[in-house]
Amino acid sequence: MYFVRHVIPGPQSLSYLVPHIILPIALLTPRSILSRWQNIAVFVPVMVGCTIHAWTVMGSVDVPSLNGLFWAAFLLVLNDPWTKFALLKPDVESNGKNFQEDKTGQNGHPKEQKTKLTYTAVPYPSTIKARIPWTFKLITALTLDNWLISYQPHDKTQPPPPQPKSRTSFILTTTLHTCIAYLTLDLTSALTTTDPYFTNPSIPLSSPLPQTTPSFLIHIPPRILRPTLIALQAYALIANLLPSPALIPSLLNAAGLLPDKCSPHAWPPYFGPPTSFLERGLSGWWGTFWHQTMRWSVSGPGIALADHLGLARKGLARRAIVLCSAFGLSGCVHTGLVPPEPLHLGDGVSVSFVRGLVGGFFWVQVGAMLVEECVGRCLERVVSREARRSEVWWWLRAVGNVLWLCGWFCCCMPLLGEAGRQLGWWRHWLVPASLVKGMRGEGWISWEYLR
Repeated sequence: MYFVRHVIPGPQSLSYLVPHIILPIALLTPRSILSRWQNIAVFVPVMVGCTIHAWTVMGSVDVPSLNGLFWAAFLLVLNDPWTKFALLKPDVESNGKNFQEDKTGQNGHPKEQKTKLTYTAVPYPSTIKARIPWTFKLITALTLDNWLISYQPHDKTQPPPPQPKSRTSFILTTTLHTCIAYLTLDLTSALTTTDPYFTNPSIPLSSPLPQTTPSFLIHIPPRILRPTLIALQAYALIANLLPSPALIPSLLNAAGLLPDKCSPHAWPPYFGPPTSFLERGLSGWWGTFWHQTMRWSVSGPGIALADHLGLARKGLARRAIVLCSAFGLSGCVHTGLVPPEPLHLGDGVSVSFVRGLVGGFFWVQVGAMLVEECVGRCLERVVSREARRSEVWWWLRAVGNVLWLCGWFCCCMPLLGEAGRQLGWWRHWLVPASLVKGMRGEGWISWEYLR
């Protein structure tokens, strides 16, 4: 109870679990029993009511429950999986439609392929035996990879290219990334725990760096170094949390206890290629490079509204509506990181203000991405198509996008920094065992309650 009241919100009533039980039941109910709107009328109010009750008991929203509600709305209200969704299964013969992988390389030139995989589109099954695995795959497919959803911008990229790594390569790569993330958290903790800015909310961002700062960092402006540390920690935490659990099923697969299709080495990668933000800047960062586990749950309402208004696919108005939906709702979801009774709030600081800081980090992305969109459209009019296809232009754009991203995140990361200071995120070392502390002779265990 202490953890979910003072550290991060979490379930405190049985009503919290009800929506997670009802969603599969709703999807398993065929149209022969309930029509689309009958299904919505029966199940959605119960899910909303139970979620609100769970929030009331918690005294706060939290990330899983709010995002789960948006995901349920996407599947049940904004879409009709019974008639419009289909699961793409490789090398399976059925009466469904077959798709052949036909990926193209940069500038539209075909990539050299060794094999072509045939996929079968499996619509909503008619039998309960087939419907159960189909439904649970849909509920857990947050990125909707290997699914057709009757939305052309998504469907034209499906199925995604098969993961080229072998199981051994995946295990070694994931282990390496986990170690790098762990070391990053350890090294940055050595800086944040000794910098008064991170532990004292009264100290401004531009205050001088402490004398304990290493000599090779002391000359970096505080407004650049401190947001960079926050960004490194945020990336390392997520890069550590997402891939690391995948090692367990991969090792079980290596031991013969799980089939290959259940092993993460055969799944699409968690993050997209870095070339996405080199080519498209902030849009490439959030839309392709960063993990997409919340993409459809938060952008779904914006897409549905834009389609209802009949807005052009590549129009600026449609872009603005979808961005407002995606980052507006994502900001609301992430306010669930703030517990109902934080332990370290400064004088006169409210919980609502801290939630606004967390949500604000995502809300301000909308303005930046719209500015980026307008600049990109202006450049398309000024620079000829031939020039934009040149290698020199690619490098100019890549360097410009890197500088733009660095500058932008230095501006918006302090929003998370201020929220973290108020919540006491940097009052403790971020990893339980520390190489830095051990090499200093301060003991290898950094969390006191583990000593």
